[in-house]
Amino acid sequence: MNSAWKQLHPQDSFTVKLCQEITVQDERVLSYLYQPIIGIEAFGLYHALLTAIDDHDFDSQETLHSELFNQLNLDLPKIFNARVKLEGIGLLRVYEKQQDNFRHFIYELIPPLAPTNIFNDDVLSLLLLDAVGEKRFDKLVKRFAIPQCQPTGYQEVTHKFVDVFHFKGEQLASHSQQLTQTKAQFTEVELTKLSPVRDSFDWDYFMSLMNDFFLNKEKMTQEVKDTIYTLHNLYGINELTMRELVEPSVDYVTNEIKVNELRKAVIDKYHGRKEQQAGEASPALEGLTDSEQLIRRKNDMVAKGYSDADVEFILATESYSPMIYLESIKDQKRGFISDGERYAIEGLIKRSTLSDAVLNVLIHYILVVQGKPDINKFHAETIANDWAQNQIRTPEAAFEKIKEVASQQASKPKQSYSKKSYAKKGGRKETTPDWVGQTNQETRVSKEAEDRLKERIKKLREQSKEGDA
Repeated sequence: MNSAWKQLHPQDSFTVKLCQEITVQDERVLSYLYQPIIGIEAFGLYHALLTAIDDHDFDSQETLHSELFNQLNLDLPKIFNARVKLEGIGLLRVYEKQQDNFRHFIYELIPPLAPTNIFNDDVLSLLLLDAVGEKRFDKLVKRFAIPQCQPTGYQEVTHKFVDVFHFKGEQLASHSQQLTQTKAQFTEVELTKLSPVRDSFDWDYFMSLMNDFFLNKEKMTQEVKDTIYTLHNLYGINELTMRELVEPSVDYVTNEIKVNELRKAVIDKYHGRKEQQAGEASPALEGLTDSEQLIRRKNDMVAKGYSDADVEFILATESYSPMIYLESIKDQKRGFISDGERYAIEGLIKRSTLSDAVLNVLIHYILVVQGKPDINKFHAETIANDWAQNQIRTPEAAFEKIKEVASQQASKPKQSYSKKSYAKKGGRKETTPDWVGQTNQETRVSKEAEDRLKERIKKLREQSKEGDA
């Protein structure tokens, strides 16, 4: 990211400020609800900035960015990218001032929204759903939803304030100046309003497509618009496809769009089918807790001869949406996701019958095993079609398919592959492609990507255990 070096320098200094105290509940919200959206690196940056402030203080000492890089063990582009994510999601405000040959930044940390506000916000709730999947999303809803107090058969007899506390009006007048000065020191924090609006969705064209539904345009509220824009941004839904998804949610009595039904239609289309497949792939795990399922999965894979590295790789593919997984590998290869790649992956998500975990194996196969610099749409679709026709439903099956293809290619004349033999449980050995030990530079970088993914999934799993406890 060349632009990062233009906007940030290791010798630039910064000071961290708090606009209000970050509580223990805020920490939980950050871990469970924000971290899946922003990623481990942005999550780590937020906490690094927070710990720069001593207890009971609201600002830090001036520090160089080079110290921050060393603390997080991340390079400048990654730090800058993490900072931008915090800014975009409303957790950080940045102020800049030129000082001699360098710059000084003020990083103002913003507390996270309350869970109620997050789940009532279309942008954040859909981002969270896309990051963790419907099953985990429902668990998070149950964890943070507070049951309303509506006792049956009781009559409220709560006393009013004025019935309990009494004060004279002249008291308020005599202390008005002091009270005004006090209120000025406790101004309410203005939270960032997330806007999903982008120029890539032609709203006028979309509305022209909706003419057949005779919608009441006065009822096209900002909530409806924000939902449609958000769905477009998350899933790459164009105007024509959006029309098809909106049609079943139109109420022909009121001539308005039912937002909840539209969300449900999109969730069913882009999440329901694949999560059902994932559930069908392992019926023996039903009835077990998350930690028990994880132990059973690991033991089953080890019994089948998978190495520890293979197990961690497979589990990692089940923990990320394809776009986030692709972004992680591209970051480690110091590349970027092109528009063509984005549309290629979005197309596979929409049209293929492959689960997200299997698509992640496909991404890894193309970028890491084959060493391609990017995802070619036709190449990816060819592989996806082959896997779909061969009923590849789990990451394990995709893993075995890749080994099978590599073995067939290795047996052909005039072909040369880097291979290694590794011992499986019970003394059995197989010759398989070296997934991460290729001699070219790109694959060595991808080895780092895989290691980082393993570390991330380890941390995420520890957090999940805390959540299930």
